[in-house]
Amino acid sequence: MEKDIDDALDSLGLSDKEKRVYIALLELGESPVNKITEISELNRVTVYPILKNLIKKGFVSKFLMERKTCFKAIPPKQILDLIKEKEDKIKSVLPILEEKAKKIKETTSIELFKGSKGISSFLEKIYSGEDKELWAYGNGKFIDDIIKYQSLNARNLRFRKKIKLNVIVNQVKADYLQDKRYKKLTKVKFNQRLEKINSYFIFGKNITGILELTKELIGILIENEEIANYHKFVWDMLNK
Repeated sequence: MEKDIDDALDSLGLSDKEKRVYIALLELGESPVNKITEISELNRVTVYPILKNLIKKGFVSKFLMERKTCFKAIPPKQILDLIKEKEDKIKSVLPILEEKAKKIKETTSIELFKGSKGISSFLEKIYSGEDKELWAYGNGKFIDDIIKYQSLNARNLRFRKKIKLNVIVNQVKADYLQDKRYKKLTKVKFNQRLEKINSYFIFGKNITGILELTKELIGILIENEEIANYHKFVWDMLNK
């Protein structure tokens, strides 16, 4: 039984010394410090700050009786009211806490994909997001490789979700748009300045994908709204 009491008070956030003082007060009732020190077997210097903490936590009350400062433990049944009060306080700020947690989730995450299977997974992940419209720019020579490594699942995912893609490249092979499904969902514009870069960028509202296929097959996926906004700014500049 003593172990159960100890565990229960532990769950309420009381330290070992706080538990000793609280239990001593339950046994004593209304009591001055000297009696509390005697029953709890703690010295006076230690008991004062412990009582102060217990008052803050709501487990002890303080009052004057015959010009002496006395203390009293709250009845055990009132502990349930104390827990309920704390629970209500947590519930009242829960929406704010959840919003803060949401912001943490929205911090930057970076994933690296390598090899032909990695590039396929890279594209599947981009099309699996919530974006119904994507933008892309870069060296058009990568498009052949992108289509080659794109899995059937990724291709069908884009068609099924009807994800629009707005592309600015320096060049593109004509057969890329021979498929009517691609042609319907894809707008291509040209800017010859892009032949100077060896990367291809594809992005949405919160996600940015970077493909580098010159030396080895590498895809980098960044989840960050500000980075995606930057690439939309670059895309808009290229589109002028």
